[in-house]
Amino acid sequence: MVVEDYAYLVPFVESDEKIFLRTIIPSRKATRQNLSDGNG
Repeated sequence: MVVEDYAYLVPFVESDEKIFLRTIIPSRKATRQNLSDGNG
């Protein structure tokens, strides 16, 4: 998930009937890996 140019991790639990989103965790590592423009 990306909000205002920052990546967040969203762990979840999946069952047959629904998907439960546990929490939202800001992630510098995911931001660097997924949103970098190649300059670092």
